[in-house]
Amino acid sequence: MKNRKLTGIISILLLIALGFACEKDLFPTDEELSVLGYSNLRWDGGDNHYWSVYTINSDGSNDIKIIESDIGLKGQEWSPDGTKILVCGMVTPTSPHLLYVMNADGTNLQNLSQMTEVSLARWSPDGNKITFTKFFPEQNYRSEIWMMNADGADQKSITDGQGSSFFANGTKLIYTSSKTGNSEIYSCNNDGSNQLKITNTVESESNVDVSPDGTMLIYTLQTNIADVNTWEICLMNMDGTNVTKLTNNNFLDEQARWSHDGTHIAFISSRGSVTQSPEVYIMNGDGTTVGKVTNANDRSSSANLPTWKPKV
Repeated sequence: MKNRKLTGIISILLLIALGFACEKDLFPTDEELSVLGYSNLRWDGGDNHYWSVYTINSDGSNDIKIIESDIGLKGQEWSPDGTKILVCGMVTPTSPHLLYVMNADGTNLQNLSQMTEVSLARWSPDGNKITFTKFFPEQNYRSEIWMMNADGADQKSITDGQGSSFFANGTKLIYTSSKTGNSEIYSCNNDGSNQLKITNTVESESNVDVSPDGTMLIYTLQTNIADVNTWEICLMNMDGTNVTKLTNNNFLDEQARWSHDGTHIAFISSRGSVTQSPEVYIMNGDGTTVGKVTNANDRSSSANLPTWKPKV
C-alpha cells in the first residue's frame, strides 16, 4: 500500500514538473522572460479606430500602455540598441498618416518623415537605415518599398512591393509584391537591383520575416484572401524550399515574428476568442508549445503586430 501511495505521489510530481517544463518552453532560453510590443486596436464603430502601443512580458505580465493618440499610432519597431521605437499613424483626426520615432518609453515623439501614407517600417541591423512601405491611395493603394537614413534623410524608392525588412547581414531586403498577380515573396539588394522571386504559388504570401541566423523565412500563407480563417503561418528555407506549415486550423494565424535568438515566434491568432478577434501568441520555432500572451479583448477589439524588444 505504501509503495502504491509513493508511486502515485511520484507520478503527480512528474506531471507537475512536465507541465512546468512545457510552460518554460514558451520563454526564450537566454533570459527567463522576454518583452514584446504590440499594437492595441479599439474600434467604436464606423471610422472610429483608436490605436495605441503596449509592451508586455512573454508570460502575459506587466501589460503597459506606452503611447496613445487621438487616432492612434501602431507598428512599433525597436531600434537594435533598444533605445528608440518607430511607429506609424495619425496623431490627430486631421493629421496625415506619417512615420514617427520616439524613445522606448513612449516619450519625445518626433515626426521622422513628411511623406504621407507610410507604414511597416523596419530598422537595418546596425540601426543606420530604415525601410518602409509607401502606399498610393489615389492609385488603388499601389505600394512601393522605400529606404532612408535613420534620421529621415536620403529617402529613396527601391521597388514595387510592401512589408520589407533587412536580411540578417543588412545587405539585402526581403518583401512581398503582387507584380506578377498574387502576392509572392521577393528579395533584392538594398538599391533594388538583383531582384529574385522566391515563391511561385497559386496562393498569396505576406508578412515575411527572416530568422536571426539568416537561414529561414516565416510568413503568412493565404489560401483564400477573402477568408482570414484560411491564413496560416509557414516556415521555409531562404531559397523557398522545404515549406512547412507551423499552424493548420480554421482560425486566423498571421504576423509572425522571430525572437532575437531565433528560438521562438510571436504571432496573432483568433483561436480561443469568442469574438474571433486576434490576440498575441508565442510558440517554439518549430510550431510546438503555443501559448497566449495578451488579453486585449477584455478591454478593446484586438491585439496586432507583435514585435520583440532587443536584449541589450
